[in-house]
Amino acid sequence: MSNSYPLYPAVESLHYRIYLRGTDLTADEAADVQRKLASHPHDIETRLLLLGFSARARSTTTDEHLLWLIEHHPHLDLGGSWPAPSLEMTSQARSLWARAMEGGAPDVFLNATASMIGADPTFAESALTQGRRLQPPPPASWFAGMAKLFEFRVVAESQQGSAEEHARLANLVAETYLEALRLERDDARRLYLLWPARQAAKAAEHPAHRLLQRADGEGNRARKAGLETVSGRHALHTAYGLLAIATGDSATAAAELELALRSLPTDGSASLLLAKELLPLGAKKVVLDYLSRLSAQADAASPEDAARMKGWASMISRGQTPEW
Repeated sequence: MSNSYPLYPAVESLHYRIYLRGTDLTADEAADVQRKLASHPHDIETRLLLLGFSARARSTTTDEHLLWLIEHHPHLDLGGSWPAPSLEMTSQARSLWARAMEGGAPDVFLNATASMIGADPTFAESALTQGRRLQPPPPASWFAGMAKLFEFRVVAESQQGSAEEHARLANLVAETYLEALRLERDDARRLYLLWPARQAAKAAEHPAHRLLQRADGEGNRARKAGLETVSGRHALHTAYGLLAIATGDSATAAAELELALRSLPTDGSASLLLAKELLPLGAKKVVLDYLSRLSAQADAASPEDAARMKGWASMISRGQTPEW
């Protein structure tokens, strides 16, 4: 069994491309590569070609190349396609991965999970647990990759496991996506992650689902308008503020509302979503500032809208919550 996941719209690594070439080898070509291995047993390219070929063919020789690569090159980026060991070799593979993880390299924990999630789910989850405790923490792409891998486990559990275990794993996937979103700083990658995170939260009935759904909607608006436009930046900061609330960071959410205020579109597309979510969290001042700017902007173009927003601001100042 092998698992493939996209770490965002990813660039394939050299080693992954070699592995994929191996999956396309004919039996005669594989025999030629096997002969080369006899005289060059430590050649990584040869091992990867044979690993790809044997994994596709479900050959008993998969274990030989897999165990060698775990022992000598456990950090290789195979795009999440590290094959699983056979039942007979699971114990040996587990020991080799455990030894490799002692070095504390995040990519090794990710590879161990990819390889073992089907053969030994308990060990794979342990790799996730240990990896997320590393200092400094792994990058956002690591958490995204882990979440994607465990989605396979959620599907398997839904088919043959208990409802309780399925719910636990679904929540684990949602929380791992949220961690990836919290760590990611690249706009395009962060927006890319909102969709799978939203879907995972929905599947888990996670409390963050509603906010992620709204954040994803604002993210789509930002992309459509263009991230460098005023409207695009406004929608982007609104999305990030909603995401911050979803991850329990109301201070960052308030800061994002202030940034959204600095990128206030003049076409009437300004969003109240973030202000509405922040008000119950005690961010009264920034919400009032936001409404003040919106009403001032609307005074000439839409006096009715301006009056309505001033009414909301008046209610908030008196400690009331408007029905907006």
